[in-house]
Amino acid sequence: MTKTKLSSLFFFTIFLLLLSCSDSSTDSEANNAPNTPTNPSPLDGAVGVEIEDTLSWICSDADGDSLFYDIYFATENPPMDLLKKNHPANKIALSDLDGLTDYYWKVVAKDGKGDSTESPIWKFTTNDPGMIFVEGGLFMMGNENGDEDESPVHEVTLNSFYISKYEVTNAEFCEFLNEMGNQEEAGKPWLKTNHGLCKIKPVGDKFEVKEGYENHPVVFMTWYGAWAYCRWKGGRLPTEAEWEYAARGGNKSKGYLYAGSDNMNDVGWYADNSGQELMPVGQKMPNELGLYDMSGNVWEWCIDWYAEDYYSNSVGSTNPDGPEEGEEKVLRGGSYWFTAEVCDVNNRFAVSPLSGHFIRGLRLVKDIEK
Repeated sequence: MTKTKLSSLFFFTIFLLLLSCSDSSTDSEANNAPNTPTNPSPLDGAVGVEIEDTLSWICSDADGDSLFYDIYFATENPPMDLLKKNHPANKIALSDLDGLTDYYWKVVAKDGKGDSTESPIWKFTTNDPGMIFVEGGLFMMGNENGDEDESPVHEVTLNSFYISKYEVTNAEFCEFLNEMGNQEEAGKPWLKTNHGLCKIKPVGDKFEVKEGYENHPVVFMTWYGAWAYCRWKGGRLPTEAEWEYAARGGNKSKGYLYAGSDNMNDVGWYADNSGQELMPVGQKMPNELGLYDMSGNVWEWCIDWYAEDYYSNSVGSTNPDGPEEGEEKVLRGGSYWFTAEVCDVNNRFAVSPLSGHFIRGLRLVKDIEK
């Protein structure tokens, strides 16, 4: 072989080697797209999210590149509204969301080199302001060591629901009366305003709350008045089973005797600490779910008709709502007028649905829309 041919072959071989090295270098420097964003908070499908919350997620980049995010957020699916562009952090605060609303969101992660990765679409549902989400489940209802009508202890399964954080106040019930009037039902007005201890009074063609009592629980309404208020608010009264489950702390229950503690002084107003005076809502500690005054302050109306032997007939039931008929409606929770023993989460009481009294109030429940 001539020197010229050898020289040409040598340089051609060097060229191929350089080309190979160049390709290898290019491969090693190829950019990777960001990893898919995961671990959303609130969790996908979460219910009862507060109207002020924070969106967050986890995302990384195989090349260690800094990431920026385009965040899409809307009440429609798919979410098309751009909440934030080129956001540098993997979380963003939200405020002033609408209550009881479905929100959809997604994140597009970008590495600044032209590559991006899109998350799945996530969904959550906000809480109703003033309401607490109670996740459904199974619990043992009743108390073998209590009164005869509290046994047998039996298994009950409930769907999820919302329940008001506080007992309904004078101010809230007064708003209802000013729109609907104090109508009569079953021959009785919804609210016994003519009683001296009732803090809501007719003034001309309107109703007003006595100054300083706006945040006290409303009392003196009949069961029908309590029911009418709840329907006006788009809800209903709790079933007896729902009330007990929520008072116990739902699926967060720590097994307390009272709603949030084994010490009644911590969580409620009763004969020994109230001075025989009705107190404003929310002054004591809440229970495990964040509910106030489930033990003490005022008795709370339930949907159910009362039957002493009802527990014997509802073993293993799902969403029980009491006997089909009766003469008295169930009340739960005790009041500021009674001893601590009456205010535990198991105690049952009942009176005529036409009875309005200074120790009886109500709490609102709303169903989860499917």
